[in-house]
Amino acid sequence: MSANGKMVTSSTAAKAFGLVAVVVIMFGAAGCNKLKARDLLNKGVASFKNGQYDTSIEDFKQAKDLDPSLLNARLYLATAYATEYIPGAPSDDNVRVGQQAVSEFQDVLSVDPGNLSALDGIGSMLYNMAGTPFDPDKYNQSKTYHQKHIELKSDDPEPYYWVGVIDWTLAYRGNAEARQAYNIQNQKKQLKE
Repeated sequence: MSANGKMVTSSTAAKAFGLVAVVVIMFGAAGCNKLKARDLLNKGVASFKNGQYDTSIEDFKQAKDLDPSLLNARLYLATAYATEYIPGAPSDDNVRVGQQAVSEFQDVLSVDPGNLSALDGIGSMLYNMAGTPFDPDKYNQSKTYHQKHIELKSDDPEPYYWVGVIDWTLAYRGNAEARQAYNIQNQKKQLKE
């Protein structure tokens, strides 16, 4: 008999017990997945430190899938992709790796918008990807991420440096193009550096 005087049948008790068992199993599996994710994260870090970037990428992907709340798995995955990217190599595979790095860093920012490592990672990747082929829009996108870093931590000198480098790169390239156009039109009065 229950506390309010009603009779509890064995089938109702069995259903309640079954529901409790399912909830316990679900929480246990989630906890197990979190442990597996952390183990894979540690394995990935060890592989990364040993220069085995492809292996580390797979470990970080699995860790991220097992525990989507494990922010370090996302950040390490993005960093591993960024490490695999070769600046100035315009092959399709290399561009894809660079885009994957940017995407993973953006994934980190979707969870933690103030993550300075992700902001710097995207800024760096876009800067590296903007050089070959030359893409002023990517340079400007890179600059916005460094400026976001400045907004969050204005006493850090590095993002100021990158904003200056980007501005100089765009100005130098613009000056060279303007000088070349002028020299083509003015064959007798050439401009030098």
